[in-house]
Amino acid sequence: MIAIKNLSVSYSAGLMKKKRRSILEDVSFDIQDGETLALIGESGCGKSTLAKAVLRLIPCDSGDVRLNGVNLSQLRRGPLRVYRKDMQIIFQNPESALNPRMRIYDSIAEMLRIHRLCAPRGQDERARVMALTEMVGLGAEHLRRYPHELSGGQVQRAVLARILSVRPKFLIADEPTSMLDVSVQAQILSLLRRTQAKNRHACLFISHDLDVVRIISDRIVVLHEGRIVETGVTDRVLDNPQHEYTSSLIRQFSQGYVEG
Repeated sequence: MIAIKNLSVSYSAGLMKKKRRSILEDVSFDIQDGETLALIGESGCGKSTLAKAVLRLIPCDSGDVRLNGVNLSQLRRGPLRVYRKDMQIIFQNPESALNPRMRIYDSIAEMLRIHRLCAPRGQDERARVMALTEMVGLGAEHLRRYPHELSGGQVQRAVLARILSVRPKFLIADEPTSMLDVSVQAQILSLLRRTQAKNRHACLFISHDLDVVRIISDRIVVLHEGRIVETGVTDRVLDNPQHEYTSSLIRQFSQGYVEG
């Protein structure tokens, strides 16, 4: 489904912005249909940068990103727009993903309108929005509200409904539960697993919570200072790490020190 090969990203640094600071170096991995690949590592290792680079939200120095064999790295803005709906992301802070001036209904329906998936403001649109909100566990009364009138868990459900409206083939979940109460985290994770089982999309799950990673992922990629240091089946990596950095991450998590 998604294949990343030799991806490198650097930023301008220094007082005159003439120096380059490497953030990602020669990163390669792939994710199959219906598979969840977890990306773990300490804060600042490049996890969120990788997510943005894969979606072409920031420029890459080198490397390829292929979606079903199509090299997205070579596409200009116009042709790339065709594939935008196939790649979606859940950001860490759900409130930042929705326009605070738009009601929840319009935030969800906006995706349908942008990609012309149904007639705007018609019966088909409303039926689709209602079906999506029911799928993620929101009631019809939430559609009339603004984001600030919902709880964090309800906003994250609205964000997921918005994303699922375009039936993406590839989803990035960047710490999707880090801003939520513990009681709500399990509900959102269960919802993510159910929707993936139904839609069979590939998923890149970014997290520092290794308990969650063990439950939700099939494989793990360990990122350290912008490089992949270990990858493998989830249980194997967590139970029998081969790299010292992975072992250190696991020890820190068990002691409550890891920051994502």
